[in-house]
Amino acid sequence: LPMCGMIGGSKAEIDYIGDLRTLFDFCYPEVLPGNTMDIPEGVDLYTGVILPVVPNQSYTVRSIYFDTDDMTYYFEKKDSVKVRKKLRVRTYNHPDADSTAFIEIKRKFGRRGMKERLSLPLLRVDDALNGKDPLRFLEVPSYRDRKTLGKIRFLMHVKSLKPVVLVTYDREAFVGRVNARDRLTFDCNIRSQIEPQLEHIFREEDLKTFENEYFVLELKFDDLMPSWMARIIKEFNLVSHSYSKYCHAIDAWPVDQQLRP
Repeated sequence: LPMCGMIGGSKAEIDYIGDLRTLFDFCYPEVLPGNTMDIPEGVDLYTGVILPVVPNQSYTVRSIYFDTDDMTYYFEKKDSVKVRKKLRVRTYNHPDADSTAFIEIKRKFGRRGMKERLSLPLLRVDDALNGKDPLRFLEVPSYRDRKTLGKIRFLMHVKSLKPVVLVTYDREAFVGRVNARDRLTFDCNIRSQIEPQLEHIFREEDLKTFENEYFVLELKFDDLMPSWMARIIKEFNLVSHSYSKYCHAIDAWPVDQQLRP
């Protein structure tokens, strides 16, 4: 690409890349190996721009999704409704006395997504979902926390939401060295259980595995895709597909065992 007919000519493009590398080395010394004129042989630049979230291991993501009696959020996704949302409770790994949970409202606007989340002790999640005030247990609850809690309660009350499916999977995640909001994740061993209770979020018995042969790769960024992601897509000929763990988790169960209104 740098040698293609760029505006200003290929020399201007090469100068731009060289200046960018020089500036990067100045601001982030010793992050990338070599220098502008000398990149050592055998260097994998992918490892120079991303870091593992948990070095050399994966972690377990556990989510309970909520929906209406007539499965509004499920069918909005199935029907490819452009503006939609869903609510879930998420935690990680294994239970302990200090387990933290996140109540999240995940919204989609076409191809763009946003997430509002409230972090609180797992033991206080039921309070948040059922009209009590879990924030009184926090030292300094923020304005954003209270605003998010209000939206969660509004959805729970107006939509009469109930837990419909537990989705559990193992994740290996990487973040950008320069911008930690640039994320690349690999999800595998995706499994589910329908009609769970909140206390079942760490459950492992009787879960149905529905995605084990393949993994789900997600590339996450704010506005512009970073160049290292674009290189990965091109090198491995990746093609974007829509994939809903929530819908697949429900579809994995026979019709006669699926959710009952």
